[in-house]
Amino acid sequence: MERLVEMRKNVLFIDGRPVSYTQIDSRYTEDLPAKLKDRAVLATENLDGHAHAIMSIPSIRAARDFAPVTVPANSYFVMGDNRDNSKDSRYFGFVDRDVIIGKAKRVLVSLDIGDKYQPRLNRFLAPLD
Repeated sequence: MERLVEMRKNVLFIDGRPVSYTQIDSRYTEDLPAKLKDRAVLATENLDGHAHAIMSIPSIRAARDFAPVTVPANSYFVMGDNRDNSKDSRYFGFVDRDVIIGKAKRVLVSLDIGDKYQPRLNRFLAPLD
């Protein structure tokens, strides 16, 4: 089934309807690296009944707007949860269904790209929600 996807001012629209967002309590920023604590905006995005956390960093340049695109049948438009720091379908296009081979359940390795790619050991093998 084809779907129409667009983004306006960092709000995702599916088939012309905005996705709903609720702000996450600011106390959750305590778990973020020091460089992000005062810059990050956390929210819960509800996409077709599936709620998940996302993060935006308004102070960095990012693709927060794009014109409507039609996602072809048997393809996906993928976006990272760290919206302003993700290279995703906004940059490389659609993902064909036949190349998706599984579902990620844990973080294997996590490196802090903002700090010389230092390992974030507390995230190694952490479960994904």
